[in-house]
Amino acid sequence: MNSEQLPGAESRLAGDETPNERLRVLHVDDQPELADLAATFLEREDDRIEVQSAQSASAGVERLAGGTFDCVVSDYDMPETNGIEFLEAVRDSYPDLPFILYTGKGSEEVASDAVSAGVTDYLQKGTGSEQYTLLANRIENAVEQYRSRRALERQRERFRTLVEESSDAILIVDSFAEVSYATPSAGRVLGRTPEELVGTNGLDPIHPEDVGRAAELFGELVENPGERRTVEFRYRRPDGSYIWAEARGRNLLDDPVVEGIVIYTRDLTDRVERERELEETNGILSSLFDTLPVGVVAADADRTLMAINERMFDVLDIEGTTEDVPGSDCAAFAESVSEQFADPQGFVERVEAIVAADEAVDGESVRTADGRTIEYSHRRIDLPDGRGHLWTYRDVTDRELNDRTLGRQEAFLGSSPDLIFVVDADGTVTYQSHASEEILGYEIPDLQGEEPIEYVHPDDRQAVEDDFERLLTEPGETVTSEYRFQFPSGEYRWFENRAVNRLDDPDVEGILVVNRDITERKRRERELQRRNDRLAEFTSIVSHDLRNPLQVAAGRLELARDYDLPGPVVANLTAIDDALDSMEALIDDLLTLAREGDTISRTEHVALSEIADDCWRNVATEGAWLVVDTDSVVLADPTRLRQCFENLFRNSVEHAGPEVTVTVGDLDDGSGFFVADDGPGIPERERDDVFDFGYSTSADGTGFGLRIVEQVADAHDWDVSVIDSESGGARFEVTGVE
Repeated sequence: MNSEQLPGAESRLAGDETPNERLRVLHVDDQPELADLAATFLEREDDRIEVQSAQSASAGVERLAGGTFDCVVSDYDMPETNGIEFLEAVRDSYPDLPFILYTGKGSEEVASDAVSAGVTDYLQKGTGSEQYTLLANRIENAVEQYRSRRALERQRERFRTLVEESSDAILIVDSFAEVSYATPSAGRVLGRTPEELVGTNGLDPIHPEDVGRAAELFGELVENPGERRTVEFRYRRPDGSYIWAEARGRNLLDDPVVEGIVIYTRDLTDRVERERELEETNGILSSLFDTLPVGVVAADADRTLMAINERMFDVLDIEGTTEDVPGSDCAAFAESVSEQFADPQGFVERVEAIVAADEAVDGESVRTADGRTIEYSHRRIDLPDGRGHLWTYRDVTDRELNDRTLGRQEAFLGSSPDLIFVVDADGTVTYQSHASEEILGYEIPDLQGEEPIEYVHPDDRQAVEDDFERLLTEPGETVTSEYRFQFPSGEYRWFENRAVNRLDDPDVEGILVVNRDITERKRRERELQRRNDRLAEFTSIVSHDLRNPLQVAAGRLELARDYDLPGPVVANLTAIDDALDSMEALIDDLLTLAREGDTISRTEHVALSEIADDCWRNVATEGAWLVVDTDSVVLADPTRLRQCFENLFRNSVEHAGPEVTVTVGDLDDGSGFFVADDGPGIPERERDDVFDFGYSTSADGTGFGLRIVEQVADAHDWDVSVIDSESGGARFEVTGVE
């Protein structure tokens, strides 16, 4: 035998399943009676064990190739091929699959050969049933170890993949910065393969002007186990070029697994170049400071005025020159110009509040004493000696009314969750709202001049084009459609499109299109449909496919009782009748849970005393007593509320006995009502579990009654809990009731 006799070996292993799942065992023994007996006892020992038998090694090979198994149990002394030879064939294709040699022929030689061939366990057959208990334990232990090893291997493989695919270069260095390990991503980031890096000093390629700072931080890292340090520097690639890099290190020298300093390095070149471009831009802006059409004031972190432009004096209508103000106190300057405003004290207090809160202000308005409107803004700016303040002031009196209108429009368009476009009669974008950048990722004016139909999913284009033709032929009509739109990443998302022809409107001169992202709505609709389909299938099975055989069984049971049967048979028939009743109750509860759920159809005012009395008559209470001590009227769905009371009453009778006394009353704080009994109560450790699906401490209970009670409460936005009653029984309190 060899591995060629076991096709599909790699795909037939069952080790990916969790230890709580079934244990599939292949038992190979040339004596079918013994194999059947072993299967029976093993499956009795552990209901997870499923045994398939084969009467020869060749039959075992076929079973392995065509099935999925967690363990092989094999006899030794078999015709043609013995257990050791079978083990060797299995090991060729399944190196790790548990294999237990279970044989009546025990000898040191056989045991030695089995160990050499890679047997998992070796067990001699016995004469009593205890041998199967031992064999079941050996199978469980072998499979658990096998699955644990495979899980660990998968975890290690995932970790290895994550590390190797990281966008950062990950290095491990010793206390002298010598590299002992590097991930493959080092080639992308640093231009050096792991083989080229291992054994080199990680500080050597750093730019001479940066290496001192990097070495200093590395020394601090070496001296402080467990701590982290971050440094930016220029790194020389093998071709002589430099990149800007950020290295984040952590000292794990004391970690027995790592025994080194872990360095995460990423390429910052693009970011640094953008920062340089920004610095150049700031230089240009500084040169334009004096030519800006707005008043500008700059102050440092201590609120000392650094600069002011000429336009500022015109905006505030004050006397002075640009040379007079720098060096003075910003607060004193605000106080001196406050008399120009209609509310001097309010102006000063607002300035101080903005500074104290470090608030960014964009376009706030203030009235001057002579009736003008001044618009001002505030920003924090980075200065060599710390963060400073930049104020701008603009006289917007002449265009205040128009600006207010435009401002409202822009505020609407800018804050709207919808995408707003205008397209011409050819379908070309002439306007796109600011939301397009945030929602779609297309910056303004990326889409202007483009035909958006090119970004629509091919399967949706014809419908969109048909709607567009309708718009052109039906001015003033609103056309709504749904389609998928492509993002810059290539991803498609669903949008709802509402468009109206405004080509004749001089303010629009195009087709106004409002789009809203409905991807999540589409996903929820699909998920809801799937859930509804599953629920419909479930309720159909429960209400029809399960009830039909139950009715047949109940009918047959009635027929059987027409005969004069012995007492033991009658007792068994009675037990069957009780079981059928329990199954019918279980089906009723399941249908209630599935069909009603956490919903209510209508609410009305319901008298608790009346509904409690009605429900008591609907429950088989035998010699039990009901005490109603309430005249409250609640706002509820009467049908669902009946479900609540009937299940609470039934719970008391089932758990407290036929002579229980049940009391319905109001809570002292007026927040709701309670249902209490004088039974044995519910232990505190079990109170969090009683509302779970299927939980019951009664042999007659379905385990769903209290879950239905909780669903009724949730549907009304009520809360339900259980505590001890005054008599020591169970007291269910429903709160949040209107």
